[in-house]
Amino acid sequence: QVSDKLKLLKYETQFCRKQKPPMTPVGSAYFALPAANPNEQFFYFTSLVAWLLAKAGRKFAPPGQFDDPNATCASILAELKN
Repeated sequence: QVSDKLKLLKYETQFCRKQKPPMTPVGSAYFALPAANPNEQFFYFTSLVAWLLAKAGRKFAPPGQFDDPNATCASILAELKN
């Protein structure tokens, strides 16, 4: 499962706790089901993607919580294509 692989990357200490404010580790179904707050779920996902890109050695600025979702997705796709 993805959550197990994230734990191998020390996601709980290196990602969750270092966020301002700290983020709660998510369960295995967090991204599979609609959230009560979809904006929060999207921000969590994009922040996690930015952290994973940084772990892979890419220089990718983490998105802001109120950034345009379309621009954020375009930035992530552009970085993944490089």
